[in-house]
Amino acid sequence: MRICCVEDEIAQGELLKKRILAWGESNNIQVNMDIYKSANEYLFNADKCAYDLIFLDIRMDDINGMELARQIREKDKDVLLVFVTSERGFVFEGYEVNAYRYIIKPISDEKLADVLEYAKNNAVRDEGSIVLKVDNETIRIMRNDIAYIEVKGHYVDIHTMSDIITHKTSFEDIMELLNENSVFFIKTHRSYAVNIDKILKIGRTEVTLITKETVPVSKSMYQPVNKAFIKYNLGDK
Repeated sequence: MRICCVEDEIAQGELLKKRILAWGESNNIQVNMDIYKSANEYLFNADKCAYDLIFLDIRMDDINGMELARQIREKDKDVLLVFVTSERGFVFEGYEVNAYRYIIKPISDEKLADVLEYAKNNAVRDEGSIVLKVDNETIRIMRNDIAYIEVKGHYVDIHTMSDIITHKTSFEDIMELLNENSVFFIKTHRSYAVNIDKILKIGRTEVTLITKETVPVSKSMYQPVNKAFIKYNLGDK
């Protein structure tokens, strides 16, 4: 899980981080936790990170947590937002940004555990996207924006509808990640896999995608690819 806290009281942020990492360790869950001391610092780094859960202090010197939440929602409709504050006055505004919780400081162990368990079990992005480390940046890619992948040695070219992203990984690992919750991608060749939803037609030697690109199909993969395509389009997804 990727979590961050936007909190201008550094000691408070560090304490929350310590508690969250301890929760992750006790539950055998890998947690990456970032702390930002201001809304501006978060916004400067926002495009480099993809979070499952964001804790927001409301009272901050530059941009308050409620305004930051509005800006976050302009780009990310799914991330879980939790307001942490010593004041109750903003509780109804939290509904405007679809905040999951509004917690009064100090946060009890029970309330923190409830939030973390919910985030673990209900993060929407788990099914809709993947998160990769590319060129020292963490990026999120929507699964349905990927047309196909191509393996080149120790690297994989991820062909989205508008770009090509190169990531160092194995074919097996990227396929496991792409199909983590459901079968989105099917192997057509020893070096290729396609998004079933992007297939326009299947021939004996190649697949034509809705992007008009073609991907090779090996002789041994023709039958399973064709079967999966027919099953998908009959509505059994």
